[in-house]
Amino acid sequence: MMRSANQNEVRFLLDTNILVDFALDIIHEQLNENERAAAIFARKLVLISSCKLLIPEIVVNVEFPRAFSRAMLERHVTSEDKLRACVNMLKYIERILRAAGHEIVKCWDVNVLKVAAGWFYRVEKEKGIDWIKKRHQDLIILAAARANDACLVTKNPRDFVKMMKIVSSAIPICSVGVSGSQVHANWSNTEPVDCIVELIGTR
Repeated sequence: MMRSANQNEVRFLLDTNILVDFALDIIHEQLNENERAAAIFARKLVLISSCKLLIPEIVVNVEFPRAFSRAMLERHVTSEDKLRACVNMLKYIERILRAAGHEIVKCWDVNVLKVAAGWFYRVEKEKGIDWIKKRHQDLIILAAARANDACLVTKNPRDFVKMMKIVSSAIPICSVGVSGSQVHANWSNTEPVDCIVELIGTR
């Protein structure tokens, strides 16, 4: 378990939904109140905070383009200027993250995939193939967090928690939520870390 005394050494691995929130800040006025709060938090996390952020290559190259494109359509983005900004975000997201000082970490790696494959087998036996095959990318993200000794930052921890219970793993998770336009964080398998806590509730 990570302790607050070592929080300068804590590294955070971002789930897809946090990166999508960061990108959605470019269409800020088309978001509802809770979405705006989430976008502001993600922008500050990526661009301003002192947190050491890792982003899995599966998130940058696979999950983010799919999820952000869908988010653009769902929010009816039709302005040419906004669409151009969204396209640039899709095209240059890796460059943006690296320029902000963050690291893209490997998922197409023997050690990560070996762990994920072993976990897949165990989860499949417990939950069934139909459940796990829809979440195999989450399993790879979880394995990447373990390989990098990182705390996973996500807005949707439920499936990750189920997986960890089955595979008897205790990867730290920071679960970010928004209610009443207020951002909050819950921590599992770790204590709260200042670089995240100081962003909560600030505009």
